[in-house]
Amino acid sequence: MKLLKICRGLLASFISVLFIAHSYASSMPEFSAMPVTVKTKQFEGEDLDYYEKMKEQSNSYFASQLSASPDMVDGALLHPKLQFHLEKYSRGDEVTDYGSLLSNPESANALRAGVDANWAGRTLESKPMKKITEQTVEKDGAITTIRFYYPDSYSKDSPIPIILYFHGGGWLFGSLDSHHPFYKLLANNANVVVAAASYRLAPQFSYPAAHKDAYLAYEFVVEHANKIGVYPNKIAVGGDSAGGNLAASIAVYSIQNGLKRPDFMLLYYPSVDIHRSEDFYESGDLFATGFGLDRPFADVVLAEYYPDKTLRKDVLASPILFKDKAKMPPAIISVGGFDILRDQASLYAKQLREAGVDVDYMLYPDLVHSFQQHSFAVDSARKATLETISLFGKRIRETKGVQTDH
Repeated sequence: MKLLKICRGLLASFISVLFIAHSYASSMPEFSAMPVTVKTKQFEGEDLDYYEKMKEQSNSYFASQLSASPDMVDGALLHPKLQFHLEKYSRGDEVTDYGSLLSNPESANALRAGVDANWAGRTLESKPMKKITEQTVEKDGAITTIRFYYPDSYSKDSPIPIILYFHGGGWLFGSLDSHHPFYKLLANNANVVVAAASYRLAPQFSYPAAHKDAYLAYEFVVEHANKIGVYPNKIAVGGDSAGGNLAASIAVYSIQNGLKRPDFMLLYYPSVDIHRSEDFYESGDLFATGFGLDRPFADVVLAEYYPDKTLRKDVLASPILFKDKAKMPPAIISVGGFDILRDQASLYAKQLREAGVDVDYMLYPDLVHSFQQHSFAVDSARKATLETISLFGKRIRETKGVQTDH
């Protein structure tokens, strides 16, 4: 009789597990992405003339136009076009009160639209896609719009890898449109499907809102890999700056929760350490002002998206704190030599390698933060962007991947 009760208890538990699993599976929205036409605002007038000139004129010409001596750090010179650009647009400016501007819906929309147009206009263009589809996914309070970029060479009869990618912008700026040219470049040059995912921005939504949106996007892609038309065991995650944080956080989240781990990470100048002040890193002092991503803006980011300082030590917020790094996926980590996040990226790559993870650490000495958005006019930024994309296309195909039941 006792044995019978035990068996009945085990059977009830098994049925309960099946019911929960079924409920979870059925609660994930179905894949129903529809074709979209993406039109981003183009540069025109003086802005277009400025960047066309920057692209066409030689590096030596811009070196001769600098108002100050060439910047040199660790024996490396800042690219003259970048120093000219920073002198013209960034250095000497008053600190902008982004928190107040973004708290007002009207000024926030205008500011974000301007950022989107600027970043897209400064990024190298690629040939058209085979197709672009889009779907908004909502579940358990999280929401994300995923835009699928299928490369020109894509064939529905031949699945290829996929990368779920998150734009940067300090959790305050950026959108699917700000990185539209880069997504096309990544899809075509790596020959992968790019699933570009949106997430809620601060100050309207603070931590962990964006992270929850990112986890939902990842679980959706894993769940529907076959329907999307990609290899279920070639699913990468990637992102730049704040987006790199989200990508690395997904890997930690998947390991913690027993989900399929991403097969690869493509991280551009990732922000992986939120809990330690930039004073902890030498690059935080060296490039505190005048190099694009400044300390005052970084302070705004922390205040707006991570207002609760106690949460900054969460390993999902600061993936560098995750102790079981041996379980992390292989990665490409790239960063510019004049980036406030340089030493974070370097330390993260070092720790992953020491844990036995295969990491390509790619330091571009003459570049700054967000070098993707200089790939149109600056030769070194173009080379770095294309080089990392090409290597990613190779590495994701070399990885054995993690099997999934989906």
